[in-house]
Amino acid sequence: MFTEQTIFFYYTETPLHAGSGSSVAYVDLPIQREKHTEYPILQASGVKGAFRSWATALYKDDKPKKAEINKAFGPEDKADEHSGALSFTDAQVLLFPVRSYRGGFAWITCPQVLSRFARMVKTAGIAPQGIENLPTAVADDTDAKVSANSALIVNTGDAARVILEDFAFEPDKSEDNVITQFAGWLADHAIARDNQFQYIRAALLKRLVVVSDNHFRDFVTLSTDIQTRINIDSDTGTVKTGALWNEEMLLPDTLLYNLVLGKSMQYRGKDNDGEKNENSSYSAAAAISFAKGIVDKAGLLQMGGDETLGRGLVRVRHLPKTN
Repeated sequence: MFTEQTIFFYYTETPLHAGSGSSVAYVDLPIQREKHTEYPILQASGVKGAFRSWATALYKDDKPKKAEINKAFGPEDKADEHSGALSFTDAQVLLFPVRSYRGGFAWITCPQVLSRFARMVKTAGIAPQGIENLPTAVADDTDAKVSANSALIVNTGDAARVILEDFAFEPDKSEDNVITQFAGWLADHAIARDNQFQYIRAALLKRLVVVSDNHFRDFVTLSTDIQTRINIDSDTGTVKTGALWNEEMLLPDTLLYNLVLGKSMQYRGKDNDGEKNENSSYSAAAAISFAKGIVDKAGLLQMGGDETLGRGLVRVRHLPKTN
């Protein structure tokens, strides 16, 4: 039984390719998506594997921490000894960056995504101050909920518009306080607090947009980055036969989140001193603390494929229960 939970946020610094295998569609290597919504996700197995990889690299010279990796994630070679104390859900998209006519780009979300997020925060047992009254609907597909001081509004004669990609929306400021409060909450809790991220936190207050569920699905399926890649023959200097493919990427500045859970458990294995112990315990709180420690120590982390191309660099933050 999981008795400790928290929320982790993932802010992409570079394009991220968490692949779902090959496809016969126009994109040869698409990203991972939910079946029923087509929203981008990072599958839980990949998130957990990335955390374990980070921990292994961070604590390779720390004997007690190396022993704790097996407690938190489970043994790699002897799975019958015990399971891991940590569990990760799929990382789901919360904010998706979209090109904007005014303001450079916008972060979009939708009522369905916000509803999921609010439920997940409640599941984590975190006080919802700042996110208790999120928008539950967008009246019309042509509307976009924005704050009163939005930097995205274009005045076109007698009308005002928010233009995202090739779509023009009527700005709806009726929930100004809710949008502003939520943007501020995210700036405080989901974005790194270092001075170099002041611009992002300030921009979020003026560039957050809530669109309809329909438009959100369209944007996250049609506005990802599709990159064409080739493999050059070192002898001829030409493209190798069949070595031309398209690869889909999540854009930089995408914000995702997931639920990380911990359970208390008994395990059989070696203690920190390397001695065999047939009946040792490991608490849920210790497991969650270990996962948070990985984030605090590593800072910038790598997820997904194409590591040597600089893909998948993310800033990870955890949300403490006191917030």
